[in-house]
Amino acid sequence: MDRVFDLYVADEDRQRSASPTLPATNYEMVDILEQLGLEDMGSLYFEIEKYYKGKFLVDALESSITIRELNILARKVAEMDKGQEAVFEGLTKMELKNQPVSHRSYQKLLQMAENTDCCHRVPQARNDSQLGRFYAENGFVEGVDKLSDKLFELLDFEQIGRKMR
Repeated sequence: MDRVFDLYVADEDRQRSASPTLPATNYEMVDILEQLGLEDMGSLYFEIEKYYKGKFLVDALESSITIRELNILARKVAEMDKGQEAVFEGLTKMELKNQPVSHRSYQKLLQMAENTDCCHRVPQARNDSQLGRFYAENGFVEGVDKLSDKLFELLDFEQIGRKMR
């Protein structure tokens, strides 16, 4: 499985530390606790030191996320192909842009990660104009199929793309 995050993990007093990579197996998570001499994950301090995948999450993760939640999210990201990761990045950035809250909740991020296959991705569209043209040419814009070729070319594809995005 692909690596997603490298962490710095320590006990509350920062006396003991470990440097695990996520996603981690259940056994690796237990090993972290043993290295730190802890009974449960509740009193762990951690920071993400390196992003291998999902770098866009740096602005989206809330400070209250637990290491278990982060591991589940890392597992989802690790399982994604390049297209799904691009969709997840787009969904995350749209969510951050559309909401005044600077960080998304874990539940919202997990929901978006699990639903990447439900999104329509147009990799050949590099800007709003190309996206708008794609939507218009493929029947996603109501009434466009009835236009003549001359009228079709007069459409504002950039505006259509902005609206669809």
